[in-house]
Amino acid sequence: MSKCLLYSGGLDSSAAWWVLGQPDAVYIGGSFGPARAANGGEIDAINAQVGISPEFARAINHIEYDFRPFMRPGVRNFARDIIFTQLAWASGYDEIMFAWTKDDGTTPAWADHQADTFRSVGTAGITVTFPVIGYTKRELVDAALAAGMPMPFIDASHSCVVWHDGHCGECVNCVHREGALCPAAT
Repeated sequence: MSKCLLYSGGLDSSAAWWVLGQPDAVYIGGSFGPARAANGGEIDAINAQVGISPEFARAINHIEYDFRPFMRPGVRNFARDIIFTQLAWASGYDEIMFAWTKDDGTTPAWADHQADTFRSVGTAGITVTFPVIGYTKRELVDAALAAGMPMPFIDASHSCVVWHDGHCGECVNCVHREGALCPAAT
């Protein structure tokens, strides 16, 4: 069975890649129109990470696609994870891993429901797993550092959903990122 980690270039997938032993990483991006302006930051993050880690350079697989036909005018969300799961499966992967953590509000029951949803859209034989669901973002970063992740690799990650360049510091992803990376309170 061929497995991959769906990779966003964000804090969670960057740390999870190290914790999970550096599996194939599949980044799916492209044109999302105004619904996802931060996509360019993800691509910049991944390009920086490729320059930091030769292992990552060998593991990352970019799938670029024009998603604008799937976007409804005025709607910022779409079935991104379902589409991405299917594209990874169509690329030859049987097990698709997501780097969802406890901080995302993800529970094992909800993850199981999501996995059933991914399978129900016609992707027979696929296994969807959430291997870091038991971690908080802070625990995941700490585990990745213990697994040898260089700090510049995590520094290069892009979590913000608002800005392309840098982090706004106010969106939920930025707030969670700051909490995971700040020194522990004494």
